[in-house]
Amino acid sequence: MANLPTLKRPRGLSMAEAIVAMFVILGGFTVIFRLFHTAMRYSTLIQAQQEKVRVAQNKLEEIRAWSRVHHQPIGATAFSDWTHWDNTSGSDPDYPAIQWKVKVDAISLASPCSLFEMAESDVNRRRLMPSSCKQITVTAFTGSETPVVGMGQRPVVLTTYIGQASQDPTTVPCEVIVSGSPVTLARDATADYSVLLRTQADRYEILDVFFRWAMDPTVGPAVGNFSGPRSGRQTTIINRIRIPQNSGPPLDVYCAPSSGAGRALCKYRGKVLTGQTPLIDMVGP
Repeated sequence: MANLPTLKRPRGLSMAEAIVAMFVILGGFTVIFRLFHTAMRYSTLIQAQQEKVRVAQNKLEEIRAWSRVHHQPIGATAFSDWTHWDNTSGSDPDYPAIQWKVKVDAISLASPCSLFEMAESDVNRRRLMPSSCKQITVTAFTGSETPVVGMGQRPVVLTTYIGQASQDPTTVPCEVIVSGSPVTLARDATADYSVLLRTQADRYEILDVFFRWAMDPTVGPAVGNFSGPRSGRQTTIINRIRIPQNSGPPLDVYCAPSSGAGRALCKYRGKVLTGQTPLIDMVGP
């Protein structure tokens, strides 16, 4: 009798294989669940930090807009007056759980470059702008503004510089004002002057403008030597011109008797503006 082919029955999983497969599946689900939970937790933390950044940015823009409206030379408040914002705090209406705090600090900038200007050992040789800019720091936080462990509780600190708003001198006339009195200078005598730029109508000062000085003779060849801070906002004129020599002591030149006025010159938004000192008489010994 011919042998009939035998049918192979499908083989099932043993108990051990089923248990191993179950543990593998559970391990995979555990890893996926933990990764999903971590992703959700970091997403929540990032969203919380983004909300703090948004609150701080909005407050900085609010402060900037306030300064442009209220501070001189557009508004009536002196640029040095920041009591409206300095050391103030509050909560954001869109995010009530987030608190903000503002700090205003003085900052001195240099022109054209702080790196170059600070290399000058003589402070009077540095072109500094100590008054026309403020450093604004806004801290957004929940709970405490001091740094703590944990990203969700970390405060967000944003810092910016806000400078004095400028005016167009072609539409808002400005004038150079020189402070000082008429003087008579003997040889080697000196006189001190200061100068500022301000708007004509409201007499609001334009801060941290740089000036250059020269002598405008009226009678005789009146000349003199100007010295003082490199910003030119203060100067001292002396009735003497000292000319260095290749060898030997320098040569002192006097132009007396003569008279003239010191002229202060500045350029503001492309327009050249000048002002003069009162009359200066230069006499001999």
